[in-house]
Amino acid sequence: MKVKNIKELKNKTITEISGLRNGGDIVELCCDDGSCYNLQNVHYSRKDVYIDDIKGNTEDLLNSPITKVMRTSVTMYVLPYGSGKEYKVVWSVFKFGTQKGKVEISWRGEAHRKSSAKVRLIQILE
Repeated sequence: MKVKNIKELKNKTITEISGLRNGGDIVELCCDDGSCYNLQNVHYSRKDVYIDDIKGNTEDLLNSPITKVMRTSVTMYVLPYGSGKEYKVVWSVFKFGTQKGKVEISWRGEAHRKSSAKVRLIQILE
């Protein structure tokens, strides 16, 4: 496994997607050039980092070159009602564009220790 910049997907054509659903913790993307990638967090379990929202038609990602791709992260500190301890919530938002349309995938990560709750693109090396 090797962490990659999300922009590596630009101009690639995704032919297969698995795990892309609300509540999922790993999304696997395979491209027509034989490369495969995971979108995931490597420090926390599924209950701490998961897909919270998907906007757009995910079929638009398939079999059309990626023309736009970016990742943004937003960090908030939350103090649950009745709790004396705040915790960090990290949103990792991936935005993809193809000729067919746009898709936005939002991940929610609750960081309970110093490890990052951000979601990364990881190339699967065989």
